[in-house]
Amino acid sequence: MNKRFHFRSFFLGIVTAVTVMGLAVPAFAAAVKNIQVSTGIRIFVSGRELFPTDANGNPAEAFLYDNSVYLPAYAVGEALGKDVQWDISTQSVYISESNRDVSKEFLVEQKVRLADETGWKDKVSAKIGDEVVFQFQYKNTGENVHSNVTVRDTLNENLKLISGSVRLYNSSYPDGVPIDAKGALFADGYNIGSYAAGANAYVRFTAKVVDTSLKKGNSTLKNVSKYSVGQVTLEDSISVTVRK
Repeated sequence: MNKRFHFRSFFLGIVTAVTVMGLAVPAFAAAVKNIQVSTGIRIFVSGRELFPTDANGNPAEAFLYDNSVYLPAYAVGEALGKDVQWDISTQSVYISESNRDVSKEFLVEQKVRLADETGWKDKVSAKIGDEVVFQFQYKNTGENVHSNVTVRDTLNENLKLISGSVRLYNSSYPDGVPIDAKGALFADGYNIGSYAAGANAYVRFTAKVVDTSLKKGNSTLKNVSKYSVGQVTLEDSISVTVRK
């Protein structure tokens, strides 16, 4: 009887020329063949750039060979929300519908504080000219590696991003690292990498309260942040109350 290995425990060092849902895709033959390929291939899934990795979170490069583009099966399958398995006995890749509920595999949380304060809150009151610090967290609560985790934020027009304030915090950068994410973070999303089970990450930035369209009295500025794993997106929001 054939035995299949799920990608959580078996690394697929194979690429497929096309994504075939629900069908077995024969792998390369056991014989080794040296070939010349062109690299630098970029992959986009639903408008977001994919940085492919294997099941262990290591980079897995796409390439062009003999007029065909070869993509890492695990990375592309996961990005499309599919289940990918490697059958070592038949040297076959199986891509099928996934029974995983990825929405239960991670958590997101957003907090906010005034720049001159230290405690994080769900909402704050601020004045025009105040600087406000936003923090949104992602945590992998499942058993699978999450590749190409994407974060996106919707910044209110009355909040002006402080240049150079966007920083990423994770196990590789516990003290934070500046990221040039202005365009992607507030548009299609910024890829913060891959995270093993139990790992987490924070993105922080500072914005200044400005009067672009504030009305007299109290205005509530809502900020929504979203994290995406594959085709699943979770969001959280906070509010900044400004009196004019």
